[in-house]
Amino acid sequence: MTTTSAEPLHFLASSAEQTSRSLAGDVEAALWGYAPLRASGARVSVTAAGGRVTLAGRVRSSTHKAMAERLAAAVAEVTEVENRLIADNELETRVSAALAADASLSAAAGRVLAKCLYGTVYLDGRIVAADASEATAVLGRMVEAAAAVQGVDRVISRAHA
Repeated sequence: MTTTSAEPLHFLASSAEQTSRSLAGDVEAALWGYAPLRASGARVSVTAAGGRVTLAGRVRSSTHKAMAERLAAAVAEVTEVENRLIADNELETRVSAALAADASLSAAAGRVLAKCLYGTVYLDGRIVAADASEATAVLGRMVEAAAAVQGVDRVISRAHA
């Protein structure tokens, strides 16, 4: 007669979870050991399953994003890195492209700059419009277009007519 027990499977699952948590901790230590990333205030979460590590969150630049991936990949027992980090400069480029692609905005928004900080887009500058009503309408469309870009959490407008 063979008996089975859930205990060994439970023990294995706990051991695997502990290993994944340990690996995630090792990757976090490697990331935060890199002074430029730490000093930038990056918002990075690390998860691990087996040897696969996922980086998610926000960083200031593409350079930080690439360095985080390299640092994670260099940790012993990491076999694969999925980099889901969003870099502010990449988000700025996507928002600027979205604004430029909208023909109804391109002329009026010519002096508006999109800056990003950890998912918040700031629209700064001057809107060129015939009157205040038109400027308000253009600004509303700009905010909508920026908010529609994947990765944008919120839009704050400091643009004016």
